[in-house]
Amino acid sequence: MNLHEELAQLARSAPPVAEVDLLIRRARHTKAKRAIAAPLAVVLVTLVVFLPNWSSQGAQPVQPTETRSFLVLRNDGPIASFPALNALLVSRALALGLISPHVSLIDSRTVELSVTGLPAERLLRAVAQSHRLHVRKVLSLTGGKPDGPLRFGPASTLDAVIAKLGEAYQVALNIQDPSHLDAGDGAKLAVFGELTPAEVEVLPAQMQFNVPDVTCAQLFARPTSQGTPLDQRFTTCQGETKFLLDGAKLTNDDVASAQGSVDQSIGTGFVDMQLTPAGRVKLTELSTEAYQNSGPTKCDASAQGDQERCLIGLSLGPRLLSAPEVQGILSSNLPLFAGGNVTREQMIALATAVSAKDAALALTVVEVRGGA
Repeated sequence: MNLHEELAQLARSAPPVAEVDLLIRRARHTKAKRAIAAPLAVVLVTLVVFLPNWSSQGAQPVQPTETRSFLVLRNDGPIASFPALNALLVSRALALGLISPHVSLIDSRTVELSVTGLPAERLLRAVAQSHRLHVRKVLSLTGGKPDGPLRFGPASTLDAVIAKLGEAYQVALNIQDPSHLDAGDGAKLAVFGELTPAEVEVLPAQMQFNVPDVTCAQLFARPTSQGTPLDQRFTTCQGETKFLLDGAKLTNDDVASAQGSVDQSIGTGFVDMQLTPAGRVKLTELSTEAYQNSGPTKCDASAQGDQERCLIGLSLGPRLLSAPEVQGILSSNLPLFAGGNVTREQMIALATAVSAKDAALALTVVEVRGGA
């Protein structure tokens, strides 16, 4: 059975899993969780992926029902291979915690994804986001405001958003330290909370980070997310903490292969990412820069761990999977360990996502039906 067939089979039988957003909110960033290896010249980095752990949270999974929600997606051009697109969308849906995803071909450019239940609309829309794996140096951290209700809208331009924000845009440009805002300026920034995720996406990454009223919910729901040039900075979240990341040094293209598995005795998931030769060189360069806090951009004290070394952030689409502190020069492959009580389906989906070479597929949301 090939990967496409296996994913299709898994999609039909996948058990319910927790919504990733809930889990990320529960995961609090602590320095104790950043340290990942002994201070050796060459160390192996462990990236802890935040996946559902019902036993530790005391919650119960949502039971599947006959109710289904639908997401209609359109590709920029004709779909070259429906089996490949089907496998990609199924893996994304499973990785996001959606239940029993099924993909139907509507026409040469359009597909419909259906899932069991009534998941949050932002979670359905996340299937269309770019799911590029990016590994970056973390530059700074700051606290964010609690999430408010989301407003969705069409793609926008920076000029249109500047006109909508008015004076608030100039106030945001002048922010030097998001943790020390003038009370009057803070009140003027409230309008940022009314932006749609598509409008937030066109703002400079530094502004997304600096403005407290740009929430993590808005950042997670950006429609294309990491379709920006690799050398640009990127803002994302873990819990309610914002992370400002430097340009990406490694991507899906640097992953030669990835295999997902679960240790059935303890329920711990594992994804083994085998890097290409070029990927291993890039990892060594990135970890050297993070370990020495060298290079053109330095990480500040908030983005350093217990050993005062920079963090390295691994993100998949708009979501930060892990941000461990680097305690040595890395030159090996990257294993990802998930928390307890995860499924083989989740690990296969995650392995597919981090190694997919067509993860930047340009998909547009045409319609959402049934999402909460």
